Amino acid sequence: MSHLGKTEIDVHLNASAQKFHEMFTSNPHHIANISSAKIKSVTKLEGDFSKAGSIVVWNYVLDGKEGVAKDVIEAVDAAKNLIIFRVIEGDFLKHYKSFKFIIQVSPKAKGSVAHWTLEYEKLHGRIPDPHTVMQLATELSREIDASLTQGQHRKNSYWGRRELMCTLMLLQTSFMKCSAASHTIFPIFLLLELEMLFLKEVGARSVPLLPGITSMKGRTVWLRW
Repeated sequence: MSHLGKTEIDVHLNASAQKFHEMFTSNPHHIANISSAKIKSVTKLEGDFSKAGSIVVWNYVLDGKEGVAKDVIEAVDAAKNLIIFRVIEGDFLKHYKSFKFIIQVSPKAKGSVAHWTLEYEKLHGRIPDPHTVMQLATELSREIDASLTQGQHRKNSYWGRRELMCTLMLLQTSFMKCSAASHTIFPIFLLLELEMLFLKEVGARSVPLLPGITSMKGRTVWLRW
């Protein structure tokens, strides 16, 4: 009697399909740094991470226990962001005659979706379905995604702060011109609100935007960056 099984799941990502795919075909050894609690190491024994027929060893933690899986890369398709690993040695084969990991990532309007498929054949009917393996794959995907998009978040935050700083400097310059030329009343409350926003974004202790009001040391603008 055959005990073939198949489990699938979609994991929505902020990272691009190409970047997530390349984590498995170019930098799988970095996964151990990203998720050291789940993946202890990824080692290439033969070939290349991006080539079919290559041999890769994964040291992982599943259900609180350390395990090892020696895989052969069955297929790689960069155009489809697809990679297939087949387990040939290790702890999985204590419970399964065969086990495959199929990872295909599809681009979306925003981010991408990683489609994981586990194909396996149990040694006997009492072996449970690999739900914890799929949970591990899901959590690992999210941790990889967070690592890939962390730099973009920092970049977006950086440019947001730069734009805010430029706005503050323009308003401060306008205030100084109005004050020097005609003593026109300037909406100081607006500057103060922007100052509080800038402080929150940058985390600085002091950004005196209105010299002569917030500081009595002249008209120098001090911005901590």
